[in-house]
Amino acid sequence: QELRKWMIGKKDEDYCTYRNKPIYISEGRRNVFNKVITSKKLYGWEEKLQNSNNETEFHLRNMFPVIDSKGEVEMVIGYGVNINERKKNEKQIRINEKRYRDIFNYSLAMICTHDKNGIILSVNPSICESMGYSRDEMLGKSLKQFVPRQFGEYEQKEYLHILWADGKRSGVIPAVHKNGKKIFLLFQNYLVEETGTESYVICFAQDITDRIHAEKELQIEISKSKEISRAKEDFLANMSHEIRTPMNGILGV
Repeated sequence: QELRKWMIGKKDEDYCTYRNKPIYISEGRRNVFNKVITSKKLYGWEEKLQNSNNETEFHLRNMFPVIDSKGEVEMVIGYGVNINERKKNEKQIRINEKRYRDIFNYSLAMICTHDKNGIILSVNPSICESMGYSRDEMLGKSLKQFVPRQFGEYEQKEYLHILWADGKRSGVIPAVHKNGKKIFLLFQNYLVEETGTESYVICFAQDITDRIHAEKELQIEISKSKEISRAKEDFLANMSHEIRTPMNGILGV
């Protein structure tokens, strides 16, 4: 109450001197005041201050011109709000966002997002490296541009239809590297729905091309082994027959 009475008729410069605050505070406010007088418009800014406990505080300041009937500034209304909590929340949000970006960017998994039509919205470095494309070459493109031609329009529609109905989709899908080589991806995709924003799909995948080729080679070896086994059985059966027939004749004699 006493401070309020004292401030009547004083300037910011007087207040800063009285409260032993840095002079740059009053100089900054004076510059804003002059801008408001000249532009006749509201002006807002943030002030970083030190309180009596030497703690940093953030204040949102505004100066609002009151215009008279002649269009001139009659007075300026100034007010401020302590926004420490907001600044803390903003800082925490930035920290969280950076952590999520780091997970996205440094993950060994191939990660991307696409919209309801299969248009790619974002990609991480891992998927770019595995596919051979740059980020700009993939963003805004349709999924079907990165799969073999036989995986056409119908398959993509079926994939999107099931995904939107069930909220998730997983499996193995062929893809085409920029150099034309076919690769195989094991994927697990999820539909993300948030109030007030358009739904999208987040995709996680890993390259299992080597595993697919190894399995194919194993199947070939198994098939060869079965053929050899059948050949052995046929040979033994024939030899048994060839030996048994004359032996039966000898035994008959």
